[in-house]
Formats: sequence, C-alpha cells, structure tokens
Amino acid sequence: REHIEFDPASEPEPDISEWKGKVAEIAKTREGSQLLQRAIYHKPELAPEMAEEAKEDILEICQTNVGHFFIRKLADSKQDGALRVVFDMCVRELDELSQHQFGCRIVQLVLQVCDDDQLTILEGQLSTKMTELVNDRKGMYVVKAAVQ
Repeated sequence: REHIEFDPASEPEPDISEWKGKVAEIAKTREGSQLLQRAIYHKPELAPEMAEEAKEDILEICQTNVGHFFIRKLADSKQDGALRVVFDMCVRELDELSQHQFGCRIVQLVLQVCDDDQLTILEGQLSTKMTELVNDRKGMYVVKAAVQ
C-alpha cells in the first residue's frame, strides 16, 4: 500500500476552482485528496465550505485509504464549521468508525481537537461501548485516545 501523506507546504497553493462542486468525488482519489489538503493548508478558512459540501458522503470518504487524510485535515483545520461536520459524523457513526481501519483515526483526532462539550458527548457514547471497543483491534486505539 502506498503511503499518501505529504507535506502541503512543499506544494503551491491550488486553484480553488478545481474543487468547487466536486469535493466528495475528488476526495476519494489520491490527487484529489492531496489537492483538498493543500487548499486547506494554504487557506484554512475554506475548510468549513469543503466540509459542508462533503457532508452527505463524509462517512464513505473517511473510510477510503486516501479520503480519510482529507477528513482528518478538515477536523484539524481549527475551523469551527469543518470540525462540527466531522464531529457530527463521529456522533452519528461512532460504532462503525471506531472499529474501522481509517475511521478510528478520525475519531482519535476528533477526541483530541474537540471542545469540552463535544468531548463530553463522545465520551458518554464511548462509555456504553467500552467492552466491545477494548476487544476490537481498532477500537482499542479509540479507547486509549478517550482516556488520555
């Protein structure tokens, strides 16, 4: 499997017209995911708009080997609207994400960057699933992030 994380600072700022209307579609490709990550790096204020556009397909995007990097970048952008979209998905799909190869990484990141009220909500949901998650290879990472 090819590692696709990259340093967006080493790349030029992308033309934002390249992604408008196509976020969900291009986030699932290597080049597209990198383009969106570069755009967020250069202009973090674009993250809420991208998140809103990807909202309907966000679960599918984060479960791809390239798309989850984009979703993580949205959550890590420190932009309220973008984090809110990713957080809402985590709340809705916590069971599935916590036990998914790429989804568990997103839940871990959201646990690190969310505010105290959001953290309380996620921890409350996780507390009812601890036994199941502790016995799951991916879920264990989510439990570790929650208790840290």
